[in-house]
Amino acid sequence: MGWSRGALESIKSCPACGVTIRDEGRTYKRRDDDGKMPDVWTMHYCENCHSIYLNPRPDATSLPAAYEDYLTHVEQNTYEEIYSRTGIFWTLVRGYLRGGFNIDFDSSCKWGYLIIRSFPPARQKLDRFCRNLNLNRLRGFGRLLDVGCGNGAFLAFAEKMGWKAEGVEPDPVAANLCAEKGLDVRCGFIDEMDDRQGVYDVLTMNHVIEHAANLDHIMIKSFALLRPGGLLWIALPNPNGLGLKMFGAAFSALHPPYHLCLYSQRSLRDAMHRAGFDGVRVIRRGFHARVHWRDSLKISKKYSLAIPHAQIRYVVRWISDFLSVFTPRWSEETVIIAYRPINS
Repeated sequence: MGWSRGALESIKSCPACGVTIRDEGRTYKRRDDDGKMPDVWTMHYCENCHSIYLNPRPDATSLPAAYEDYLTHVEQNTYEEIYSRTGIFWTLVRGYLRGGFNIDFDSSCKWGYLIIRSFPPARQKLDRFCRNLNLNRLRGFGRLLDVGCGNGAFLAFAEKMGWKAEGVEPDPVAANLCAEKGLDVRCGFIDEMDDRQGVYDVLTMNHVIEHAANLDHIMIKSFALLRPGGLLWIALPNPNGLGLKMFGAAFSALHPPYHLCLYSQRSLRDAMHRAGFDGVRVIRRGFHARVHWRDSLKISKKYSLAIPHAQIRYVVRWISDFLSVFTPRWSEETVIIAYRPINS
């Protein structure tokens, strides 16, 4: 078997829960988001753990070829908006970030922290923007490792928050972009950091884990890198959000062949506990469906995939955002944290 950039491999069990694959079950078939490759991919829904995985998938040798022209090769820095945007709302935002995350700004409103803190949709969105590293959750600042740091935009922002930030990035082009900025980044994946065991206060993975197929291995490595009491933070698409129900194969988070497995919240909790973590908690994400649904709409048009009427999508999108303020269960994105026990 092969694909346009190399060889394929078939798996016999769900990479999230390990249950043997007995039949094809529910599947979603389509090409990559941008039509860069001619291949049609199949994503499978696991009825046991409710994760979604790619099968067959690029083998370990050919997978790097998928990233030859990936989005991390382009400079994108949404964090700079915080500094450049003007108006009352943005001064309130900067006030909240100053009070909650120790970020210094030239202009901010000292009342911003109290005002935005009292408005959950805005607070949850900004907390996620800063990877939920709130001062009231952490005991000061220390060493942070961003796994799969891309072009380093968050690393630079984390330094402004007061962290001694390091990164590790498997894509050499993206790693070089970080080096050009003077950021402390290694080229490789989490295995490249074995000489740093037990030294990090925080380890973050922002839309990284779905690109990897061995969940238990990553959890074990993450546990070893954190000091006792250290925090693991992970964000990834939620395969059980309302977006998949609305868009099906056009759901942007499927993102084949880059996303090997969209791990469910249940499978993530189980893997974290198996690795020895405690304090596992899925965090409410707040309003965020609009961008994900916009991208899914583009994909549906590109490949002529059937989706519900615009009015239905509009109503369900607002339902999705409303629910995300109160529960993470149906959010478009899962944000989950866990701690290495202090006595470990």
